[in-house]
Amino acid sequence: MPEKLTRETAGHYRSADGRFGVADEGGSWWVRDEQQTNEFGMPRLIGPLATLNAARDAIAEARDQKIVPLPKPPRGKRGAKSSHSKNEGSAEGTKPTKRRKAAEPDEPEQPPEPAWIERELDAPRRDHARRLIRVLSDLGFADVEQLVRTDLLGLSPAIAQALLRRRIQEEAVDPWRDPQALAAALAGADVTSGDPGSLAAAVAASTVEDVLRVIDAGGASGKRARDLPGWKLVERDGEREIHLLE
Repeated sequence: MPEKLTRETAGHYRSADGRFGVADEGGSWWVRDEQQTNEFGMPRLIGPLATLNAARDAIAEARDQKIVPLPKPPRGKRGAKSSHSKNEGSAEGTKPTKRRKAAEPDEPEQPPEPAWIERELDAPRRDHARRLIRVLSDLGFADVEQLVRTDLLGLSPAIAQALLRRRIQEEAVDPWRDPQALAAALAGADVTSGDPGSLAAAVAASTVEDVLRVIDAGGASGKRARDLPGWKLVERDGEREIHLLE
């Protein structure tokens, strides 16, 4: 029986039990297994896959494999309890012995650097890859190592695509979830009362304008935008295409 997937956002799906996430990245499908780990201790990625149905087959195959639990981080040793009595130091002429402080827990170990950075990139691009991984992680993107690798190895402009997709989601799609914003946006639109078709057309027209505005912006918003690639709309020989810039 084909794996049932629930659509979360455009190009993003989740299995019914929440274990698997499926995402379309640059025309290729990737499966993220939250219960399996790779050699870096990160959730296992399966892909690239050609179609969504191929992703479903990969999930079914992964379910038949034995689950390897996530390794637990080492715990710091606690300081030994003092064996001195409560009356220690009360005798005349003696000094109280200072109790030892409990040893502080060890700092959590940082995951090792991905091996492909040293293996597949020259020296200047290694620092660039590390900076991109750090910035994208701070911004809350998932699978940042795979995202940066796909981008820097020239497989697709994956980072710019992810940034463009997020900004369109935030500025052209999510506002429609607010009933007050929806009412305000449609107040001046030509919407026939009770006609779902005219309502859908008004929403679509407003969304298109917001998408074009995001494309014209040319990049991510916020303080970290200067550290990230952008995009621009290029007109060429009568054809218009979105060109994603590094």
